[in-house]
Amino acid sequence: MPEGTSINVKNGTVSIADYAFYDCEGLTGIKLPNSVKSIGSYAFKGCYNLADVDIPSSVTSIGWHAFENTLWYENQPDGIVYINNVLYSWKGEMPEGTSINVKNGTVSIADNAFDGCYNLKSITIPGSVKVIGKSAIGYCYSISNVTLGEGIEIIGEDAFTGLRVRDIVIPNSVKSIGKYAFYGCYELESLTIGAGVELIEKRAFYECYNLSEVYCLATTLPATHDDVFNKYAYGNDKYIGNMTLYVPAEALDIYKSTAPWCDFGTIKALGEDTAIEEVEELYNDGEGASVVYDLSGRRVENPTKGIYIINGKKCIIR
Repeated sequence: MPEGTSINVKNGTVSIADYAFYDCEGLTGIKLPNSVKSIGSYAFKGCYNLADVDIPSSVTSIGWHAFENTLWYENQPDGIVYINNVLYSWKGEMPEGTSINVKNGTVSIADNAFDGCYNLKSITIPGSVKVIGKSAIGYCYSISNVTLGEGIEIIGEDAFTGLRVRDIVIPNSVKSIGKYAFYGCYELESLTIGAGVELIEKRAFYECYNLSEVYCLATTLPATHDDVFNKYAYGNDKYIGNMTLYVPAEALDIYKSTAPWCDFGTIKALGEDTAIEEVEELYNDGEGASVVYDLSGRRVENPTKGIYIINGKKCIIR
């Protein structure tokens, strides 16, 4: 490619492929039309002289290291780099003990967005985010708290691999959980899977050796790979045969007869022998409407189906 090349991608183009302009050192400018929805992994990596980048808000998916080693990226300030409504990456060295609140209005978190951010302690993702990309927050080994907002729909492959969280609540809005999504979260003890989940892929919760309680709120059985949970015990580690599964009472029989759910050591209806109360209607605190919080302690004005803290008690709303 000649030095000083600037490209206007033709209208009607819907995606920029992986490695499309990889190592095109002569490229100095790129303008994408509003028809483009996604930019592939390494699409512009190594375009060292690329400084002028015009990306429309129609782009909602950005692959791994798409703009790595470009002048445009080098010119961005340290910290979170947003490309319109996409959280693209963290740039620079992250301070120890960092907590991140992803800004409301963000629609996706790019693949590998926080790659190598070992000082990240906690992250809150709002419901405006629809897609959490591959390895977006994976391998951030210091993370002990993750809050996922109602509205998220897709959790990508390896999205949260290797975190130190003890409790995860997956919102009712989530439709699919990618393979290895929470793989190797060794300290995870309690898992709540929302009512809207339709697909759980291979080893999504594998090697979560302290996981003992799983709450699945879906009344319709999600399509689930056979080895989503640990199948075998190693020493005193937890595995599916000594975990307890809680499911809606009306779906109890189908969970008990369908793999891998039927492999749980104990399967119970939600509300049975647990500290979770089941409520059809919200309690009244005597002074008006019930006081409702999510499991992260945030006030919820219009709760949907799920598990909440209601007037100080852990409850499931059906």
